[in-house]
Amino acid sequence: MDSLFTFAGGLGLFLLGMTLMTDGLKLSAGPLLGGLLNRATSTRLKGLATGFAITTLVQSSSAVTVAIIGFINAGILTFRQALWVIFGTNVGTTMTGWIVALIGFKLKIEVFALPMIALGVLLFLTGNQSRRAALGHAIAGFGVLFLGLNFLQEAFASFADQVTIPSGDGLQILMLQVLIGLIMTVVMQSSSAALAITLTAAQTGLIGLHGAAAIIIGLNVGTTVTALLAAIGATSNGKRAALAHTIFNVSSGLTALIMLPFLLPAILYMQHAWLEDPQLATTLAMFHTSFNIIGVLIMWPFANRLADWLNHCFIEREDDITKPRYLDNNIATISSLAIPAVEQELNRLGALINGSICQLLTATTQQALGQAKALCLRTETSARKLSQHISEYVVSINRQTMHESDAQSMATLLQIKRCYDAMLNFMPALHSFDAAQINEPTFLAEAAQFLIAEEVTADAVQNFSAQYATCRKAALAAGANGRMDVYVMETKLNQLSAIHKAALKADEALHLRSSISYNQSVVSSEA
Repeated sequence: MDSLFTFAGGLGLFLLGMTLMTDGLKLSAGPLLGGLLNRATSTRLKGLATGFAITTLVQSSSAVTVAIIGFINAGILTFRQALWVIFGTNVGTTMTGWIVALIGFKLKIEVFALPMIALGVLLFLTGNQSRRAALGHAIAGFGVLFLGLNFLQEAFASFADQVTIPSGDGLQILMLQVLIGLIMTVVMQSSSAALAITLTAAQTGLIGLHGAAAIIIGLNVGTTVTALLAAIGATSNGKRAALAHTIFNVSSGLTALIMLPFLLPAILYMQHAWLEDPQLATTLAMFHTSFNIIGVLIMWPFANRLADWLNHCFIEREDDITKPRYLDNNIATISSLAIPAVEQELNRLGALINGSICQLLTATTQQALGQAKALCLRTETSARKLSQHISEYVVSINRQTMHESDAQSMATLLQIKRCYDAMLNFMPALHSFDAAQINEPTFLAEAAQFLIAEEVTADAVQNFSAQYATCRKAALAAGANGRMDVYVMETKLNQLSAIHKAALKADEALHLRSSISYNQSVVSSEA
């Protein structure tokens, strides 16, 4: 019973340490992660190296995949570029095995784990939510992770005579071992923890080399279940990334099963040639890395076709304008990725509203006017739903810790959203709009320009407001001296006011968008 509690506590500490380390590294290295993904994906090899390097740093292929989804949604990465980063993350995640094999089993863990926890907590407490605090978070997590590994080693040493894991060379036994690895990953939702348990069991003699290798194949495939679960409710790009991850892992897993009788002896031969006393954990870490690299080589000639096929999958959501196209729940935990996604969705919301009002103002025939009115009604309903989705997403982002610059950007985006919500509130006044009854072609043309302009000067705003004042004064005069029915005058004044306010709100949103600090980096990356 004591051994069981030691195992459970050790596993809990390992998972806690992995979570602390990953969250801390995401916060401290978030901008660095973005910069690497942004610049170093121009070729296949660069994409592979980038995915490998970032996953090795963050120790979470899921976190990097989530980041990739955010950059695809923001238009910074094409899916072809992202595909190679995803493949690189699968190789990078095998570095957990090397850390466990080369550090966890060769050094006295408590000698460095406890000081790391102390240092990490000190940095966290004195960091005042800065990047130093996030780094302390990660260092403490690293120490807790190895402390958990130490308890796992103790537990497995006690289990050695009490627990029997299926072993043998038959196909049934092999598939059962693969299934054990898959189930371990699904239950723990962490391939790193499952890998640490497998390496520890092998190192303490609880399972043989071939059995441990089969379990590692299973846990490698098991990570796809986590990816597929994360894809439920994700954006189209999120689903494509999850499917690419699944195809790669299943392909490399099947290849590893087929090559198992040849690959393990080859690794053992190389180890005996290079090392005096090769450890079982090192052999398994090398096996894990090897078959993922082989998976990359298998994918090399088919990657472009795979990317093209995936780009044609999951497009049905994008046809429904009420559904968010860029807001992915998986990236809501990383503010540096979630905030640009909100900006993209707000740009889309603004384009829907501005486009429908502009089409109404520029309609030149009764048929075109009827179509524009119908579009305005549909847009008003759809845009309100989309705005609600954005609000709910912002709430989920605000539950996370974010840097001060991200908080400022979020405040600006909320101001932009208020501008578009105000424009939606002005649209009911235009349900009965008729340009002929308004009879102010110059004012309407200027308003339409405001809605589609990429830049508006202060003088243009002043002239437009002056023009509105003139039109308003003329309408009031016509109503006062009986040249215009009072009810017609009221309708005209309400519509002139709605058009004027909507145009000014569109201009305000335009200026707010240009003030967001990360805009320039996004533009430069797309050029």
